[in-house]
Amino acid sequence: ISTSSQTTPNGIWGSFSSIGGSARTTPAAGTNKDGRLEAYYTGNDGGVWHNWQWSPGGSWSGWSSLGGSFTNAPAVGLNRDGRQEIAVVGTNGQLVHSWQQVPNGGWSAWHNLGGSLRGDAAVATNHDGRVEMFAIGTDGQLWHNWQWKPNGTTGWSGWYPMGGSFSAGTAVNIN
Repeated sequence: ISTSSQTTPNGIWGSFSSIGGSARTTPAAGTNKDGRLEAYYTGNDGGVWHNWQWSPGGSWSGWSSLGGSFTNAPAVGLNRDGRQEIAVVGTNGQLVHSWQQVPNGGWSAWHNLGGSLRGDAAVATNHDGRVEMFAIGTDGQLWHNWQWKPNGTTGWSGWYPMGGSFSAGTAVNIN
């Protein structure tokens, strides 16, 4: 996996440099509350792996496993308090998620949010700070599940259909 960054704000981009890793899926990236980037992918072993910068714009830590058994790519979102939250559809078609226990900190165990899903999930943060997750169901519809309150580690809505008929991909942007 390689990264590149702008050399100055709104400026040109620098050369690519490798941060290692052996990804099975497309990587995802998030930003810690202190400005450090963190990258994620599902590895050839099926686990989700992550690598974080030691300081904003600085060198990388090296890859560390968050475990699990997945074939899909992880998606990352941000809780209102600055804790990152990742979600991935498991081999059983159910979505699981893990979150930083404190901003910039360690991770929770994987928690199952259920569903009958396929493909990659997408994660976004609503204007009020609640994390919302999206995925295509095995029925081809777009489904979503959201936190009942911002920063909540429990209390999710359950899966609700949004309709449509989709064969691939999920992306979301809340402005």
